[in-house]
Amino acid sequence: MAEQPAQRYQEAPTRTIAAADAVFAYRRYGQNTGIPLVVLTHLGANLDSWDPLVVNPLAEDREAIAVNYRGVGGSFGQIRASIEEMAGDMIAVIRALGFDRVHVFGLSMGGMVGQALAARDYLARLRERTSARDKHVTSAVYRAQLAPILLPQQLDKENNTMRAFVFDKYTGPLHEAHIPEPTVGDRDVLVRVVAAGLNQLDEKLRAGEFKQILPYKLPLTLGHDLAGTVVQVGAHVRDFKPGDEVYGRVRDGRIGTFAERIAVDESDLAPQPKTTSTAEAASLPLVALTAWQALVERGNVQSGQKLLIHAGAGGLGSIAIQLAKHLGAHVATTASGSNADFVRELGADIVIDYRTQDFEQELSGYDLVLDSLGGENLERSLRILKPGGKAIGVSGPPDPAFARNAGLNPIVRVAVTALSSKIRKQAKKLGVSYEFLLMRASGEELREITALVDAGIIRPIVGKTFPFDQTPLALTALARGGFHGKVVVTNP
Repeated sequence: MAEQPAQRYQEAPTRTIAAADAVFAYRRYGQNTGIPLVVLTHLGANLDSWDPLVVNPLAEDREAIAVNYRGVGGSFGQIRASIEEMAGDMIAVIRALGFDRVHVFGLSMGGMVGQALAARDYLARLRERTSARDKHVTSAVYRAQLAPILLPQQLDKENNTMRAFVFDKYTGPLHEAHIPEPTVGDRDVLVRVVAAGLNQLDEKLRAGEFKQILPYKLPLTLGHDLAGTVVQVGAHVRDFKPGDEVYGRVRDGRIGTFAERIAVDESDLAPQPKTTSTAEAASLPLVALTAWQALVERGNVQSGQKLLIHAGAGGLGSIAIQLAKHLGAHVATTASGSNADFVRELGADIVIDYRTQDFEQELSGYDLVLDSLGGENLERSLRILKPGGKAIGVSGPPDPAFARNAGLNPIVRVAVTALSSKIRKQAKKLGVSYEFLLMRASGEELREITALVDAGIIRPIVGKTFPFDQTPLALTALARGGFHGKVVVTNP
């Protein structure tokens, strides 16, 4: 049975609920109707500090919930050091209680916590001024204040900040933050991000797997792919204007598409395809450019050649299969049995069920392997190549050519050479070659891909979409897998 509030505050039992790695004491009272009111007090006060003459009128026609901060009264956990942290706790409590719409009443410090709550995404859709009754109660209560509720967009504008999703340390969680608005350079295009595609590279960066070759300063806003609308252009930009719908993969060193806006070098962008949705456009840049640079530039794939593309149902594999077939190649791919029909529809000629079949026993004499898995899978892939064949890996290990072209310092170059020495020696012994590919941003190549998309030759595959507010959940879904194609977050 659902928990029912008591009619009056003094009759309400003190209960506890776990949230944000702590335990919070609270009392529920009033009418079980309408939008509930969260009642916040000063840091040093507890549930017994409230005067029923003050708090009972707040719940005459709705439910009210009074909550203790962590470490106060019946709540457990270390006391928070900032208003923002306390607001984060209250959001966790509100969610744990099952509410998706609330009002906030704050006394003293509780008013400041309420202000911080107003700036957080959880309450972004809930900014309604409270009724005249609440204003009357507020005026009658000494030093009480109803926290003013401002739209997050208004707060952002005043503070010159925007919402974004960042991580503070490697392996740490992705979380929302307010970060400075982008600075728009002479050759930059400021884009309002309507959709952002998620990639395995995002998760690998968060996990610290690429910190030696992509040394970013933390905290870091993640996100490489975007589709959106041009807001502003730099003084030297000629190909785009405000209002244009664009998409692209932001170059390394300037990533951060898990944000409301981003400044992008104009050469990284292209007009969105005319035949796709914005979410579909956002799913394409990184994987489509990777496929293009692997098959067209590095692989020089010709009609009749034999290609093995690993993980054909994934974001990269699903695009690479389509591009390889357009180039006239004979394509084999690995996938689960349940995805066999899907990858055949994309154009795969041979499907190897990696759960029941060994691709090394089934395939031989191949010209090119595109490997997105690395490790033992990459080593075994070398053995299905014909003499002179090539394996291209996008998950590593990096090779000396990459370290040299990336301008890494000599110490890191030595480390990178050591990382790939085993696989390069194995390749040389077999008479084949291995290359590491970390794709580069290119609006010019995206235009080539756009033409293929609009011609119906390449079809974007979006397996899951999430609202912008749920970007951390989307990254978790990406890591778990179990879907076709790409994950995209949208912020229309």
